[in-house]
Amino acid sequence: MTELVTVLVPLFSLPLTPLETYALQTCQVHLGDFPITFLKSDNLPLSDEVRAICPNADSISFDPRYFFDRSGYTKLLLSGALYEQFSWSRYLLILELNAAISKNELAYWCRQGYDFIQSTPEQATPTSLLQSLSRRFNPGRYLSTELDGPTFEKSNGVSLRRVKALGKLVKGRKRAINHFLNDYPEPWNDTLFWEYYLNRWRPELITPNALVRRHFAQSQATLKLISASAPPPFSLTALDHIPVRDRY
Repeated sequence: MTELVTVLVPLFSLPLTPLETYALQTCQVHLGDFPITFLKSDNLPLSDEVRAICPNADSISFDPRYFFDRSGYTKLLLSGALYEQFSWSRYLLILELNAAISKNELAYWCRQGYDFIQSTPEQATPTSLLQSLSRRFNPGRYLSTELDGPTFEKSNGVSLRRVKALGKLVKGRKRAINHFLNDYPEPWNDTLFWEYYLNRWRPELITPNALVRRHFAQSQATLKLISASAPPPFSLTALDHIPVRDRY
């Protein structure tokens, strides 16, 4: 039987920090009715703390080299091995523990028909014609000279991916993936590839516009600048503190 979606939570180290604990608790509270799977290294056993928060979760393990640093993790997310493991699921919601879930809208987002959804990267829009051309013709140079890497990384942490579409692309676009891994010295985030390498000539993934993305995910800092009466997005990224009213 094909599942609509699987929530995939990467674990890089244990024990969890208080902020990571909070993020995982929001996942269980709002998305506990969906299958939850921990993505981890072969040599990282699940702790009692993690099992207590998500008692029905499964886990899947890969070679430790994929979890040694963020570059290794990026290579895993750009490999066919990951998507083959979840071929029985239509979508993957990858939720890193620097992001929290605000409400249960996961089924809604899966029904929208997108291949890939994440928050809008800060500085994603070039400010000049030269930057626009650089991003298209030489994305490696653009990323290394024009883009604030740490800012980009903090703007993400949650993404919804259609398994069939991304699995097909990582197999068919190996040359582009190699260019990305070689051109960008420290590829800390695979979404750099999907945003700046893949769709720069013609759309190969169905993605939403910036307005739709803001309903899917926003950084915690950005949300502070919006009226308190505005409804929160599905998820918050780049967490820097636990909201007092949301302590579990």
